[in-house]
Amino acid sequence: VGDKHEVVFADSLSSWIPFKSRIGDGFEYENLYSVIEVNGVYIAVGEKGTILRGNKEGFKRQDSGVSGSLNSITYAKNKFVAVGSQGVIISSIDGKKWESPETNGYEGKDPLIGVSYGKGKFIITAQSGRILTSDDAQNWSVNDSFNGFQLNNVKFVNNSFIIVGNKGIILTSENGDKWSKHRTKSMGNYYGAVYVK
Repeated sequence: VGDKHEVVFADSLSSWIPFKSRIGDGFEYENLYSVIEVNGVYIAVGEKGTILRGNKEGFKRQDSGVSGSLNSITYAKNKFVAVGSQGVIISSIDGKKWESPETNGYEGKDPLIGVSYGKGKFIITAQSGRILTSDDAQNWSVNDSFNGFQLNNVKFVNNSFIIVGNKGIILTSENGDKWSKHRTKSMGNYYGAVYVK
């Protein structure tokens, strides 16, 4: 997914097919930032609270109930969870009806950038450096230990969590509660992580 509702499908790694879909009113297109597939259904999220739900045949816009950007989405425990600007956290069982947790004390604060799931826990990274943790995507605890470090993404790989951020910061955790901080010599800004055996 990418700029202006751009969705690209591939049946193989050498065959990529752009899929343009006009969705919404008039000619307005929003940028898409994250996508996930569950049982043949694709959910993409992006700016202005955009949520698109569909498949290779087409997508339909869903009502997210929020107006700010949605930056990342994951799926676990039979629900989709998306996070975005101003501390927004929303979840959905089917990708159609979305709601915010009643106890999101983080709403209205700094942007939430990444979300992942592993070992029974949802983990969210905030632009401020805070880490949010939840067992059910409804009740969230906040870890302020890395406040001031911009954290850009979180992944669950090789049975561990890894968070990457600006100025070379990398955080790792085996349980999502206790984190170890590492710094690379390059001090670069990092936005993704992958594990290969």
